[in-house]
Amino acid sequence: MEAVAPFVEYQGSREVIFGRDQPEYTPLPALIFDDNKILIEWTFTTEEREAIARGENLRHWIWKSVVCSTCGAPRHFEPVMLEVAHDHHG
Repeated sequence: MEAVAPFVEYQGSREVIFGRDQPEYTPLPALIFDDNKILIEWTFTTEEREAIARGENLRHWIWKSVVCSTCGAPRHFEPVMLEVAHDHHG
């Protein structure tokens, strides 16, 4: 799956790309709102859509750290990863 620029416009939001010019991260297009909410939109491959249709889960990972591990700067948005899970844990 891949994050894509949100295709809708909302009042009180602006486009941002988290991780831009940071080669250790995949750029993450998003909308950030005046009240600090963040909207990220994802697209799925055919295989991922089929797995979800079969009942597989979608996992959302968030790296919890207030400081960048490689540069020491404060983080304003935690790195994230989404994946379709092919195993079940209850």
